Amino acid sequence: MSVSRFIIQGYHTYSIVQEPAFIELMKKAEPRYTVSSRKYFSQYHIPNAFEKAVNLIKSIIDNECKCVRSLSFTTDGWTSHSNESYISLTVHYVTEEWKLRHITLNHEYSKDQHTAANLNNLIVRLIEKWSFCKHIPMYFVTDNAPNLVAAIGKVSDGYTWKHLRCVAHSLQLAIVDAKKSTPNLDAPLIACRFIVGHYKQSSTAKARLLELQKKENMSPPLMLIQDIKTRWNSEYLMLQRIYE
Repeated sequence: MSVSRFIIQGYHTYSIVQEPAFIELMKKAEPRYTVSSRKYFSQYHIPNAFEKAVNLIKSIIDNECKCVRSLSFTTDGWTSHSNESYISLTVHYVTEEWKLRHITLNHEYSKDQHTAANLNNLIVRLIEKWSFCKHIPMYFVTDNAPNLVAAIGKVSDGYTWKHLRCVAHSLQLAIVDAKKSTPNLDAPLIACRFIVGHYKQSSTAKARLLELQKKENMSPPLMLIQDIKTRWNSEYLMLQRIYE
């Protein structure tokens, strides 16, 4: 059980149980223990642990959601670096004991396109899978992506739900529009990105920057930050670091 927990919580590959160093470590920790095969963990023990976890979560939801006044859900889809599409759904609610719960209901690979109809079907399927009561008011918080807005806008028969747009994403869209309408703002941003890119790509330049900070007694030395379009505050952090 401990090895399975080690693999799951550390996001390790199953092949780690075959690594000579891991086997040696386990022998030193407990000489009488023989590490099971990769097949044992991948096809038996961890799948069984997953089923037990699902059943436990279902029992928690069944017991606690009988008395809640409403349920909130957050959902989003994205594409991995290997160009694989994923989608997740998380439920949030407050128990009778005033404990705030966050439970991730799924995080799964999706072969279908993230159309409004497909997303709506997925949401309904998951709600039914986890046996949420239809009479409980449900609130869905998403970003402003048109497919998600349309998916949540279509309320399935028997359900009472409402769509709430993410405040942070709405604010970010307003900031983007404000930047577009502000003259001469692009030039300093482009210049800052060029500076950061230069020191990120050149090991010589990076070493020189660290040496200059050392001469100025800056401790610890600061690294430049590259802004990323999907990380909304990264542009601000990039400018702040250059100023520092």
